[in-house]
Amino acid sequence: MADKRLLYMEDDPDMATLVKHRLSKQGYDVAIAENGRVGLDMLLNGTSDFDVVAIDVEMPELDGLSVVRTLSESARELPPVIMVSGVSDLSVAVEAMRLGASDYVVKDAGHSCPELLPSILDRAMERADLVRQKRRAEEAFQWLNAETVSIVQSAGEGIIGLDQECRARYANDAALRITGYRREEILGNDLHMLLHGSHDPDPDHGHSREECPACRMAKEGGKMRVLENQFARRDGEIYSLEMTVTPLEKEGKPHGAVLVMRDVTDRLKVLEDLRNSRHRLAVAQRIAHIGNWEHEMTTGKEWWSLETACILGITKDTDKHGPLKNRIHPDDHPLISKMLERLKRDNDENSVQEMDCRISRPDGETRIIHLRARLSPGEGGRPKRLSGTAQDITERKQMEDQLKQAKREAESANRAKSEFLATMSHEIRTPMHAIIGMAELLSETRLTGDQARYVDIFRHSGETLLDLINDILDLSKVEADQLEVDRVRFDLDELLDSITDIMGLRAVEKDILLLTHIGHDVPTFVWGDPSRLRQILVNLVGNAIKFTDQGEVSVRVGFTPNDLTPTEGHFRFSVTDTGIGIPNSKLESIFQAFTHADSMVTRRYGGTGLGLTICQRLVELMDGSIAAKSVPGQGSTFQFEVPLDIDEGASPREQDLLPDLAEIRVLLQTDSQASRKILPDMLVGAGATVVVVESHDAFVEKATAPGEIFDAIVLDSAEPFPGMATLAYARRLRARPGFEEMPMIVLDIGPTRKERKIAKQSNLKLHEKPVKRVEFVQSLGKLLGRFVTPVEQKPLPGPTSRVVLDNAHTRVLEEMEPDILLALDSDDGAFLLSNHLRPIAHTLDRAESGKSALSMCRRESYDLIFIEARLPRMDGYEVAREIREMERRENREASRIIILTASIIPEERRRCFESGGDALLVKPVKKAAILEQVMCWARALRDKDE
Repeated sequence: MADKRLLYMEDDPDMATLVKHRLSKQGYDVAIAENGRVGLDMLLNGTSDFDVVAIDVEMPELDGLSVVRTLSESARELPPVIMVSGVSDLSVAVEAMRLGASDYVVKDAGHSCPELLPSILDRAMERADLVRQKRRAEEAFQWLNAETVSIVQSAGEGIIGLDQECRARYANDAALRITGYRREEILGNDLHMLLHGSHDPDPDHGHSREECPACRMAKEGGKMRVLENQFARRDGEIYSLEMTVTPLEKEGKPHGAVLVMRDVTDRLKVLEDLRNSRHRLAVAQRIAHIGNWEHEMTTGKEWWSLETACILGITKDTDKHGPLKNRIHPDDHPLISKMLERLKRDNDENSVQEMDCRISRPDGETRIIHLRARLSPGEGGRPKRLSGTAQDITERKQMEDQLKQAKREAESANRAKSEFLATMSHEIRTPMHAIIGMAELLSETRLTGDQARYVDIFRHSGETLLDLINDILDLSKVEADQLEVDRVRFDLDELLDSITDIMGLRAVEKDILLLTHIGHDVPTFVWGDPSRLRQILVNLVGNAIKFTDQGEVSVRVGFTPNDLTPTEGHFRFSVTDTGIGIPNSKLESIFQAFTHADSMVTRRYGGTGLGLTICQRLVELMDGSIAAKSVPGQGSTFQFEVPLDIDEGASPREQDLLPDLAEIRVLLQTDSQASRKILPDMLVGAGATVVVVESHDAFVEKATAPGEIFDAIVLDSAEPFPGMATLAYARRLRARPGFEEMPMIVLDIGPTRKERKIAKQSNLKLHEKPVKRVEFVQSLGKLLGRFVTPVEQKPLPGPTSRVVLDNAHTRVLEEMEPDILLALDSDDGAFLLSNHLRPIAHTLDRAESGKSALSMCRRESYDLIFIEARLPRMDGYEVAREIREMERRENREASRIIILTASIIPEERRRCFESGGDALLVKPVKKAAILEQVMCWARALRDKDE
C-alpha cells in the first residue's frame, strides 16, 4: 500500500499517465488534477491530505505560478511544492522558488524526468521534514528537558549541538550513524576536525576552520543557512551532506549552533549521472553533427541545442537571431511550408516528416541540412509544439554528387567495354559459326569411319572452344557473379567420351597415356549442366597434359549417394597426372586469377593462369567444391565434387550397350599404375574376371601356368619387353602353341596405317588409346562373340540435333516455297545458312548491309528474314524496326524476322523483341535452329489457313 500521497497538476494526459505509472512503482499514491484551478480546489477545499505537490508551469485557466502564489498567500500549512516545466527558463525557476516552491524540474530532460522525479519529491518532503525538525531542534535546545532529548534522539536526521568553539556537546543516534563515530568520540571534540580533518583526501572538499560557516555561526551567530559539502566518515569514506546550521543565542549573544544533517550522496550521484547524460548527449550530437530544436507554435519561442546553433553558424544567444525558418534559403521556404502542411494534415505525434534544404550562415557560407520534424498537438487538437533534428549533410551531398559522377563515368566505361566485348564476340564467334556449322554439314555427308570420327572431334573441339570463348569474352558476367548453370539431362559416359575425343590428340602428340573411367556403381544418366562440367574437365585435363612430360593422365568419376534423397548424390571428378607437381606453398594460390605456381612454369608452358579461377567459380556456382593435392616431381590430383540429380527413369547404359562378359577371364598386362586400376574396373563392370600382371616374367608365368585358363588377353605397354614393341610381341605370342586363336587386344597410342595392317594380318585387335569404356568392352565382346548393337546404330535417348519435318509441314513448304532474305555481311555465314536451308524448297536473296536489306524489303515481301545484329551502315535491330514500321504503314503481311547475334548478354534479347524481331539466335547457329524457325513459320501459316 502506498504511504506517500502526491497531487500532480498536469494538463498533458500522456505525461500525467506516465508519471502516475512510474511513481506508483515507487510507493506513491498519485492524484491527477487536469489544470491549476482543479488542483487548487483539491488542496484548499478537499478532504485528502497530500505529502507533496507537483505543478506544471503552463496550464490552462490557472498556470503553475498563479497556483503557487495563491498557496503562499493562504494561511494554511501546505505540503512542499515542486514546479515542473516543459522549458528550461531560469526566470520561471527563480520566481517559483521565490513564491515558496521547494524545487524545480524540467520535463525536457528527456525520458530521465519521470525517473528523476521520485528523488526530487523525496528530497522536497525530506527538506520539509528537515525544516520542521530544525524548528523542533531549536526548541529542544531552548527548552532542553528529558522529553525534548527523546524527540531529538529519535529524529531521522543527524542532529549535533555545538558550543562557541565548535565542540560537539550533543549528538543524536542518527548523527552517529551518518558520521560513523561513537558518541564518546564526538562529544567534547572539535567537530570541524572530525569531519574535515586528516580523512579528507582533497582539501577543496571543505573549508579551513576560519572559513567554516558552521564554526563561524557557532561563534558569531547569524541567520540559518543550508549547506552542502563533502566530508569524511570515521573509516575514511567520502560522502556528501546537506546541513542546516541554526545559531543559538543566549541573552541576545551567540551561544553555539545546532547542525541538522542529511546524507545526500545518492541524490547527488543521480544529479551527476544526469549531468553526465546531458554531456554525453551533447558529445554524441557533436560527433554525429546532429542537433535538436523546438518551436512553440503558440508563442513563437524557439530552442536550439548547442549543436544546432553550431550547424547554423550561431555562436551567441540563439534568441537574438530569430527562428530557424529565417536561416533557410528563400528558395527552399516552399519545402518547409509543404512539410508543415503534411504534419498538420497527419495531426499525429508519431508522424515524422523530413526534407533536405539549404541554409545561409552568418559568415555567408551555404550549407545543406537534413531536417526531421514532428508536430505535437495541444488542447483541442491544435498544433502546440514543432520539434525535430537538424543534420549537416553538406559533405555527404558532395560525396553523393561525386559518386554519381563516378557512376556515370563507370557506366560510360562499362558501355565502352561492353561494346568492345560485343565487337570481339562478333569477330570471333562469326568464324566459329562457320567452323562448327561446316562440321555439322560435313557430318551429314558420306564419310569413312575415320573421317566421321575426325569430324566429330572437330565439332566437339569447336563447341568446347566456343564455351571457353563465351566465358573469356563475357568478363563482365564473371566480375558481376552473373554466370548461370543449366539443368538438362545428359550421359556421364558420353561426357567423358567427349573429353577423350577433345584431349586425346594432345595426349597422343606428347606420347602420354590418357585414361577416363566411371565406377560401375556410378549412375550415368543425370541432370545438370554438361557444358560447364565439360569446360571444367577440359581445363583440368588440358593443364594435366600440359604439365606432364611423360607418364599418364587419368580422369575418374565416383559417387556418394544422398541417404535422405535417393534421387540426389554427390559426384566426384578427379584428374590425376604424373607431371611436375606443385609446391605445397603454392597450392592455396593456384586458384587465384593469373597465377602460376612458378614464374618458370609460365615461361616454359605458357598460359594466362585464368583457367583454374574459372573452374573454381563454376564449381562453386554448382554448389560444389574443388581442391588440389600434389607432390613436386611426382604429379598432382585436382578433385571437385558437385551435386547432381539422378535420372531414375533411364535404363543403365550398360544394359543397352555393353555385352555380357560373365564367366569371362581376361589376362591384362600393363606397366601403367593408372591402367592397373581403371582397365580392370571397365571389364568388371560388364561381368568379367580380370587378372592383372605388370612385368614380362609375370605375364609369361601366368599365361603358361598349368590350370590357368584365359578367354582373352589384353596387352597395354609401350615397350613391355626389352627391345620389342607390344605389337611385335603380340605377333610372336600368336605363333606359340595355345595362342593361335586366343582373342587378343593390343592397346596402342596413335597406331599407323602400317601397324593396323600388320595387326589385321595377325588376327590381332588393335585398339587405339585413349580408351573409351563402351568401345573397349564392345571390342572385347565382339572378339568373344558377345556382340551387341553398336552405339552408332542404337542412339541413346535424349536430345538430338536433327530436325525432322513432318508431312504436314513438308507439304506446306513444298506448296509455298518460302521467300527468304539473308542479311549477313559474312560470305562464309551466308554460305553456311544457305546450305542449312537446302532440305526445303525456297527462294533465297542476300543483302550484305542493313541499308541494302531495307531497300530489298521495300521492293518485295519476304516470308522469313534472317538478319545479322551487327551490319554495316545500319544494324539489324534498326532494320527490323524499319521493316515493322513499313508493314504497318503499307498494311503488309508481317514477315518472320530472326536476328542472329554473337553476343550472349541478356540485353540482346530485349533489344530483339523491342525492335520487332520474332526470335533471337546466338551464334554459332546450328542447322536444327535454322530449320526450327522455318517450321515455326510453316506452323503459323498452316494454323492461319485452317
